[in-house]
Amino acid sequence: MDANRVLESKKSMSVSCLAATFLLIAAVVLIASAPAAAEEQSIEYYKMLSFLEYNGFGQFDSQVETMVTVRKQDLMDGKFAKYLISADNVDLTAGQNPQGISFVLDRQTKNISGLGGNLKFLENVNNQCVASISQVTKANVGKTWKQSFDLSPLSDSLGEINFTLTAINLSTEAFGEMLAVRAISEPFLIQAVAADGDAGDVKCKIGTVYLFNHEIDDIYMSVSVFEAITKINGSKEKLRYEVATYKTDAAGVAVDLTGLGKKFEKLVKKLGIRKKAMKTKDPADLPRWAAVECLQAVKAANVCAALSCEGAVNPVGMVFVPTGGMVGMQGGGLGLGGGLGTMGGMLSGGVGGVGGGIAAGGIGLGTGLAIGGATAGGIAVAGGGGGGGSSSSSPTTP
Repeated sequence: MDANRVLESKKSMSVSCLAATFLLIAAVVLIASAPAAAEEQSIEYYKMLSFLEYNGFGQFDSQVETMVTVRKQDLMDGKFAKYLISADNVDLTAGQNPQGISFVLDRQTKNISGLGGNLKFLENVNNQCVASISQVTKANVGKTWKQSFDLSPLSDSLGEINFTLTAINLSTEAFGEMLAVRAISEPFLIQAVAADGDAGDVKCKIGTVYLFNHEIDDIYMSVSVFEAITKINGSKEKLRYEVATYKTDAAGVAVDLTGLGKKFEKLVKKLGIRKKAMKTKDPADLPRWAAVECLQAVKAANVCAALSCEGAVNPVGMVFVPTGGMVGMQGGGLGLGGGLGTMGGMLSGGVGGVGGGIAAGGIGLGTGLAIGGATAGGIAVAGGGGGGGSSSSSPTTP
């Protein structure tokens, strides 16, 4: 081979090597620039039943049934999780983000970020409360324990909420061992503004049940009942909010929870799900105390109850976040009017394994309102110490 051919051959080899090197670098860059495609993603489907009622100077009744889709994507090798939540017939963010609600969970700190607008309050409540969680639910199965959350740093109208929790083992035919956790608050007071502009007290209480798989990383059902009563406008007024979610397939067919039995019914019954639908004879808008301070308390109390049931924020955030969005929209008039019956009837009729015995009267607020005082059940109106908790080894009584 002459010198010219040798030189041409070396040039060709150099070009080929450079091309191969360039392609390798380009491939590495493409892989590195698209980590989301390699991250684990999951999709969960739930049906939400949301009932908001007011009775006092007229009646207000809002009922919504919707499918909720939750998309979760793990980020940075599972250190973070991104959630995208949407509903099929309702914009949970009231037009701020037509694609749905999104937020990011830091699995180490348990803080969430990325919520905006009216939902920013939920983020603040979560991040205020996660540091107060003192009990691990798995360690308290078959026991009762206490959990407290101090919300006074977030709002002048909110104070401390104290919960008593109960956890029991259950079993279903389709999914095997499960864990049901109930959180019932002591009555607590919030401050609200009356029609004449004066401040007054509203007495509140919330009860919540979550049904998890045994590892507490998947939710199969949640049920929550919030009640508030006041006389700040001269006569008794009452606000009531019931919300439930249950797992379905993509078509909206509920998972089969056959096997839960009477123990689950007894656990849920203490929440006081309404037995009969409210009759609206004199439709009215929500008064200010209900539409402003009380709906804020509904959102905060549902976050606190969910956190106490799980002992963390993953996966309960995917329930309390859309719940906060939904009740806020209902307070503005979404889903006005009846027609769905009762939440208890829809649960027992739509979810296999959930019997009709879950409905009861109320959750124990009673009619005697000590509204003039500064405390209810030993809970400060706008103060109290930091969160804490204790447990008891006494047998659980659902």
